[in-house]
Amino acid sequence: MQRRNLIILLGAALLPTAMGRAQEPGRIYRLGILRPGPPDHAYGAAFRDELRRSGFVEGQNLQIDDRDFVPVEGASDVAMAMVATGVEALSIAGEQLARAVQKATRTVPILTVGEDLVLSGLVSSLAHPGGNTTGLAFWRLSSTANGRSC
Repeated sequence: MQRRNLIILLGAALLPTAMGRAQEPGRIYRLGILRPGPPDHAYGAAFRDELRRSGFVEGQNLQIDDRDFVPVEGASDVAMAMVATGVEALSIAGEQLARAVQKATRTVPILTVGEDLVLSGLVSSLAHPGGNTTGLAFWRLSSTANGRSC
């Protein structure tokens, strides 16, 4: 559970970059969140705290469309519906959901967290992800790397 919270908090740190640091007075920013399971209340509070620290306050200048229990098979349709309502960024939990959401939009920024975003094909490289998908990659530490001993 601690790993998930860390990943999500770090993902939240990317959100202001994707939505833009300079905020227009009176503007309401729209964020879409898709998860494969139920909301984690600790994550939700921490995520909103990070947004608040970055100047995004739900109900003031931020509107969040939060969807949980999104099956991978329906993620593209859900994302297309969210894009149609005008979300400006999509925060996606997991590589499989992110891949499905990539089919829905090539213009709205997709923020995700995964074990290896390059190997999974979500981004071209970590330095230059290309396209509209970005995020954080976490590698498992093990005694072998690419089949070789370390």
